[in-house]
Amino acid sequence: MKILFLHFPKDNTQIEGTALPKYFSKNGHQCYLAFEKKSRNFFCEFSNGNVIDVEKNELQENYFDLIVGKSDCFQTYDSKYFLNTNSFKVNILSLGLHRNTVGVDYVFKDEQLIKAPSKDMAMEFNKYNEYGNRTNFIYTPASIGTDKNQLEFISLVEPNLIKDFTLLFSGPVKNKNYFNKMRDTLESKKIKWKYLGHLSKPEVAKVMKLSKILCLTTDPRPAQPYDPSPRVIPEAVCAGTPFFVNDLVVFNKFLKNYGHVYKNGDKDSLNNRLTKLLKKDLNALSAEMYKTSLEKFNMEYACHQAYESIITNYKKGIK
Repeated sequence: MKILFLHFPKDNTQIEGTALPKYFSKNGHQCYLAFEKKSRNFFCEFSNGNVIDVEKNELQENYFDLIVGKSDCFQTYDSKYFLNTNSFKVNILSLGLHRNTVGVDYVFKDEQLIKAPSKDMAMEFNKYNEYGNRTNFIYTPASIGTDKNQLEFISLVEPNLIKDFTLLFSGPVKNKNYFNKMRDTLESKKIKWKYLGHLSKPEVAKVMKLSKILCLTTDPRPAQPYDPSPRVIPEAVCAGTPFFVNDLVVFNKFLKNYGHVYKNGDKDSLNNRLTKLLKKDLNALSAEMYKTSLEKFNMEYACHQAYESIITNYKKGIK
């Protein structure tokens, strides 16, 4: 079968980068990759485990049995990629937006794709850091800006509840005024905190392994209705770090016991749920998370699950 992976970048090893195309190729399929975004433009063929650059027109003059894409690629990419009007189209990451599903034959659910850590992070997660050895850090690994919504947690949390903790933040500052407001609110509430700067992926993994809780309070509205399956949640599981999120963050259903979810914007909900999380046996929870990660957040397992779903629905769709 001839397959095009559309909007899959060659320059990363994540499942929606080169990992899934390589997995399909390993299973005997003729696989190609196309990615166009500003200066990052890649057109490739997968052959015997190698990624070979090809000309763009080779892909645009081809007829594919199956096109696997993500985001809005089926709406925005050149129609020349879709010469075969009978191509079965799959969107594995529609970002919760209905418009990204138009004209698509099979769409993954928002929490369906398993985002195993990239190679550089996976190497860091190979060794588990016992929970009892950790520091009282609550870590938010996200760019600093309104969509990542760090200020909500800072504004709503009761300082006494986290008096023994230090809040850690890392990521590029996308909005300096927002960062200043975060700083001023933290100082006025006398909450201990530290900004670590923009860290590499392995560095993020190390801080996750040092921390006792990972916090993510993203609010991507109005651009998106919610945050579908952010990568930091499975990364937290691989680190064995319980997570605390708002209800705008969607994650794999089998992880529901590993974190607490509060109602976005609701002060009572946030503090009540955080209190319950802190009262749990987090040592045992952390160890259980890490055990789950070994089974379900390795790239082989993640690609196999996606492969089976795509092939099964492709076979149904072409009957």
